[in-house]
Amino acid sequence: MGISFKSNFDPKKILADKLARARDALDVALQYEATEIKRNMSAGKSYDGSAFAKYSKGYEDYKKAIGRNTQVDLTLTGKLRDSIQPKAAKINTNNVEGGIFIANLPGTTPPKRPSKRKRRATVAQRPANTIEKAHFIQEGRVPRKFFGLSNDAIKRIIKRVQEAFNK
Repeated sequence: MGISFKSNFDPKKILADKLARARDALDVALQYEATEIKRNMSAGKSYDGSAFAKYSKGYEDYKKAIGRNTQVDLTLTGKLRDSIQPKAAKINTNNVEGGIFIANLPGTTPPKRPSKRKRRATVAQRPANTIEKAHFIQEGRVPRKFFGLSNDAIKRIIKRVQEAFNK
């Protein structure tokens, strides 16, 4: 005597559904965190919440002369901010992958300084692309740590992915 049970239960399908939900949650979380990096830039804050170092007097004068605000928001042309993008997530049974990156966009020529005095720009002043510009800002003479994830951001990402997987 016994009891038998038969069902169309498919553990592989259930796992695939859970992984798809987790991947979608990671995509949303990365988009959110990329937006947070941009918000922090606009507010003059690094990813850990500390204030950016002030611009040099010369650069501040330059921004005033071309009609831009002098708030330390790392924006002259807006190209660097626009290049911050989330990377599509990949999830399988062994790992979770995704990230935020800076797209390699060609550099732009910043507005000319309205002055009769001629200046020669160095490579550091006019990086060739957004990746070089980001590296210069992040690690340059006056580092401004704009690109990164705080411990709280990492915890938010992990929580969102785990909640989606456990649904």
